[in-house]
Amino acid sequence: MTSTGTSAGPSAPVTEPETGHRWLKLLVLVVLLLVLAELGTRLIASHLPPPLQWDTYETQAKVAQIDALAKQGGAQIVFLGSSTIDVGADPTTVDAQLGGHVRGYNAGLESAIPRLTAKWAEYEVIPKLHPKVIVIGLSSYDLGAEDPGRTGFYDAYLGSPGAQQLMGTADPIQEVDYWLGQHSSLWFHKYQLRDPETVWHAIEGKAPAVDPSAAALTAQGRQTADQYLPYQDLTTVDLKGWRLGNKDTAALRGLISFAHHRGIKVVLVDMPVAPQFVTAMPHGAASYEIFDSELASIGRQTSSTVLFYQRVSSDSLFFNNIHLNHTGAELFSARLGAALARIVH
Repeated sequence: MTSTGTSAGPSAPVTEPETGHRWLKLLVLVVLLLVLAELGTRLIASHLPPPLQWDTYETQAKVAQIDALAKQGGAQIVFLGSSTIDVGADPTTVDAQLGGHVRGYNAGLESAIPRLTAKWAEYEVIPKLHPKVIVIGLSSYDLGAEDPGRTGFYDAYLGSPGAQQLMGTADPIQEVDYWLGQHSSLWFHKYQLRDPETVWHAIEGKAPAVDPSAAALTAQGRQTADQYLPYQDLTTVDLKGWRLGNKDTAALRGLISFAHHRGIKVVLVDMPVAPQFVTAMPHGAASYEIFDSELASIGRQTSSTVLFYQRVSSDSLFFNNIHLNHTGAELFSARLGAALARIVH
């Protein structure tokens, strides 16, 4: 008997349109998930900590302050340098000595050697604040020769996305990353979103954590985190084998020239340091005199005013061998303001 049934043949292959529809559905699903993630991130963005775009959160906070100050007309006097002036110069006290009609801003940055200060001033501070006077605080370490740990903060600054965008040194991939961050909250907060605890806190509406170095800034840019610490016999920079260097001396001269070409007066300040700081120099006071002499020479050659305060040096005015405490900073700022009153007019 012949079977009238038919045996099942091989299954028909998936046609090209069906494969295309499958990929289209997958693409739509991915896009939908990204849109939902973007909207969700925007809802909690104000409670997420800002991603670090600069070398430190202090720099990042000062950029925000400078941007806000620029909208108000900038600042007539700007203080530049490392943590010695960052901690030591109080713009409010200086302004009071000038009659209260001159706005000052402290743009000093922690561990800023003159090469870093020059880039920071030439690309960020001066173009936005348009100061009439810049006050550059210096100690012997600032004009020292190269050592292995000297350029770490400088390299970190140059390598930060903020500095690269500012200076136009970003490569194409970094440019794309920056563009995406400007237009997508999801992309901008991509690193914060990897931390479940941070995300959960944001969903709960808790305020984001603030870095201590940024939280301690006054509205005038002054760093006040350690102002009330008791004195410690501690020198926070390496002075072993100190000698005058060329690179940071050249950077300082370059910054002075940059300022003078824009009609900005320059005041160089030999910052106060504790006696123990001077003792830590290879030949003590003799080494410091080499720095003092170099600073005076730079002042003469560039027609810049030089103010010497290194001898304002009692332990009671410092919280370590290079940083003034609250009392020392107020005393120094008052004397600096009185000296600037004879220069600013």
